[in-house]
Amino acid sequence: MLVSRGSAGNIDPLAEDVTSGHCQIKAFNSTNGTSTPYDFTEDGLRLGWGLRNSVGIAEDPSSGAIYSVENSVDEIQRDGENIHEDNPGEEMNFHGYLNGTATREQGQNYGYPTCFATWDVATVPKNENLQVGMQFAIGNQTEDDRVCQNERISPQLTVRWFDSVLVRRKMH
Repeated sequence: MLVSRGSAGNIDPLAEDVTSGHCQIKAFNSTNGTSTPYDFTEDGLRLGWGLRNSVGIAEDPSSGAIYSVENSVDEIQRDGENIHEDNPGEEMNFHGYLNGTATREQGQNYGYPTCFATWDVATVPKNENLQVGMQFAIGNQTEDDRVCQNERISPQLTVRWFDSVLVRRKMH
């Protein structure tokens, strides 16, 4: 069974602590009978954390790959400018497999609450070297953009809704 726990707000500081259980997807083996309920923060296989609100989780029936769709944050600023109209993009994330196949993504940090997927690069202040789908920071851009891009897992696909039309841009 796959379970997603979302954020406690638009920006949830508890999501920065992997032990909080906030903003994570976990897998639980429902065939293992226990006499006590599972504890989400302690039990299960962590598929990813730093995931704001993964509202859809699915397994690809042909490969067994686990994917989620994440609704990103509203009302964010970068370098003192409100950029929420065109950023960040919503995300489709890959979390590995449940069959024991090792992947670099499984159990890793996907960036929230400090890193977000770029949608409209032109509207992001200090957007040096950013491309659609790359992660950017809302803190100290020079230092934190590097962390977001090198130490967090970027989405497989970045999407954005405009007037009920889905527009897709594949990850750089």
